[in-house]
Amino acid sequence: MGGIMKSLFRPLPLFFLASAAALVPVSAQTAEAAPSRITVLAERYQSGVALMKEGKADEALSVFLGIIKDEPKAKGSLWWASIIELQEGHADKALEHLNQFTALLTPDDPNYGKALSLLIQANQALGRDVRVEQYRKQLYAIHAGTTSIPGLTDAKEYVREQMPQEKGGRIELNEFFDYHKEAPNVAWYALDFDETGHVARYFLVYYSADQTAALRAKNPGGASTEVFLFGENVIKDNKVAQFNLYRELNALPAYNDFRQWTLDAIKNPPKPIFVQTFP
Repeated sequence: MGGIMKSLFRPLPLFFLASAAALVPVSAQTAEAAPSRITVLAERYQSGVALMKEGKADEALSVFLGIIKDEPKAKGSLWWASIIELQEGHADKALEHLNQFTALLTPDDPNYGKALSLLIQANQALGRDVRVEQYRKQLYAIHAGTTSIPGLTDAKEYVREQMPQEKGGRIELNEFFDYHKEAPNVAWYALDFDETGHVARYFLVYYSADQTAALRAKNPGGASTEVFLFGENVIKDNKVAQFNLYRELNALPAYNDFRQWTLDAIKNPPKPIFVQTFP
C-alpha cells in the first residue's frame, strides 16, 4: 500500500483565485466614459475585493452585482460574482456571469483558460455532463500547451465541483490532470469541510503502480489494466492518521461514480476492507 499520502493537501476552495488581481475592474469600453465614472467604478470594485478578503462574501457580491448593473462588461466583477455564486451553490447565476465574462475574452486570453474551471464547476453542479466534457477538453489542451499561464499550466489539479452544505460546510471535489506523473498518483479527491473551514473527511481514488505491475505480471494479456483504490484518509488532530480502503478497481472510475461513493460514505461510513495506520 505504498504511496498513500500522509499529509493533507493545501485546500483550494477557489481555483485560480489570484488571477482576479490581473483582471481589469471595468471593461475597455468604459475608457470612453468620463474619468470620474471610471474612478468610481474602480473604487467600488476594490471595496468589493476588500470585503471578499475579509470573508464578507454576501456584502462583496452586492457590490459586484451593483457594478455589473452599471457596467455589464466589468470583467473583474463578473469574475468575482461567479466565484461567490458558486461558493453559495447558485450555479445557474454563476453560469450567467461566466458566460458574460468569457464572451469578453478571446480563446488565447490567459483568463479564458482559467475561466474554464469555473465553467466546469457550474455545469457539473447543474448536471450538464456534455458541457462539462467540452470544457474539460479545452482545459486539458491549454494545460498541456506550450504557452505558460501561471496558475494553470503549472497546476497539478483543479476543482471539479463545489457542494455547499446546509450547516455552512462544503464538499469540494478535485481532479488531477495526470495521475501517472507524481506520487501519490491521485486521480480524484474530495474534501469535506466543516462550518469552520477545517477538513473533516478526506476521500480519494489513486492509481497503484505496484499493484498494477503485479497484476500485469500475473496476466500478460491485461497490459492496459490499471489498479485504482478508493478510500479515505482518516484525519485526527488535523493530520492523516489512517487510510481506510473501501474499494479496489481495475479501471479508473467515472467522476460521477467517485462523487456518489463519496456522498454515500459521508452519510454512512462503509466498513474498510483494509486499514493502514500512520505513526
